[in-house]
Amino acid sequence: MSTGTISVQTAETSPPPPTLPWGQREVAKGVSVVIAGTVALVVLIVSVATTANVSDATLGLILAGLVQVMLILVTWCFTVADKRGGWRELGFRKKLRPASWGYVPIGIAACLVIAIIYGIIAEALGVNERLKPSFLEDHARAYFIAGGILAIAVAPIVEETFFRGFVFAGLSREMKFWAAATLSAILFTVAHLEPLIFVPIFLIGLLMAYTYQKTGSLWVNIMIHMGYNAAIFAISLSQ
Repeated sequence: MSTGTISVQTAETSPPPPTLPWGQREVAKGVSVVIAGTVALVVLIVSVATTANVSDATLGLILAGLVQVMLILVTWCFTVADKRGGWRELGFRKKLRPASWGYVPIGIAACLVIAIIYGIIAEALGVNERLKPSFLEDHARAYFIAGGILAIAVAPIVEETFFRGFVFAGLSREMKFWAAATLSAILFTVAHLEPLIFVPIFLIGLLMAYTYQKTGSLWVNIMIHMGYNAAIFAISLSQ
């Protein structure tokens, strides 16, 4: 992806949707609920791990799935259910400029470049083997299927809805672009609970915020996220 065409001034001065009915307060509440819920889920998973004969891969998939459910429920509670807006305001718009679809292949390529560069650095540091998703460590076919569905079909929709449609858009109502993008990217990064991939996830989070700002649609972000996750999943399987 060529970053030379990105105008910081344009991104900073692009106003959020004027009808956006939620802001920092709702975002803060939603994020607080997610943090508390995630902590509770981790405690529950750890307690199960100490009392039941369940593999780490299974527990990891269960935790990831429950977090995805929580993210979409929190988004719904603080927007649609609270009558502060609908799915359209989150970014699920029916009409999209044809030029916006051009961001999809560029975005996927940019995400892969970030991952490849980081992978080279990780290999040089001797930590590349620890970057492989934990569910792939179990050779049962069920883990491949469940992990693939979660990573490729579920996570892109849920995470883009929460982190870009709800968090980033809500922060953008009262913040400049880079402040809102950075904060939402930090939250997106921490939510992955994988310190070894914090750097590439943060950069991808910034890229996704920029794409959402430029297109105003979650569909483009979701397609980029799906394409990237599918590529990473395929690469992980081949190793």
